[in-house]
Amino acid sequence: MERKQRRHPQSASPLRNHKKVRKRSVNQSLSVLGYQARLSEILSARRMAQNKYAEAHSRRKTKIESNGETALSLFTEAFEEGGIYLLDEPENCLSTIYQIELMKLILDSSVYLNCQFFICTHSPLILSLPNALIYDLDARPVKEKNWTELENVRVYYDFFKKHEGEFKDN
Repeated sequence: MERKQRRHPQSASPLRNHKKVRKRSVNQSLSVLGYQARLSEILSARRMAQNKYAEAHSRRKTKIESNGETALSLFTEAFEEGGIYLLDEPENCLSTIYQIELMKLILDSSVYLNCQFFICTHSPLILSLPNALIYDLDARPVKEKNWTELENVRVYYDFFKKHEGEFKDN
């Protein structure tokens, strides 16, 4: 009498499962390689001087002298009618004068181009933008505040108040 072997779902599938695992592994490897290539691009861009990177990616191919001028130029080129912009610490490479220029650009873009801005910043200048809705993300729970109530702004205020006698009127 010949014995029939019964196929159990578990015993029949090891080879099939191996192929699935191998296919998944290859797909994961390709995904990792894509991520590594993108990460390599990002790290390469970070290694470039900021103004060289901006110059290489700017629509205008002009020589720009400082990082602040480069950043302000890129903001000027980027803002388009009806745009919604997320800016993360845009003041980072801007001098005080260029921060004021950026404020004017943001105000003009919101009024005349109907742009909206979501800005994360520590800059008291940018925080002081008229009609800005400010959320203190350090507060628990998060609260809406006036810019003069923010701890960061108060630190600047206290510092300058302490040294106000050192300023001479010109």
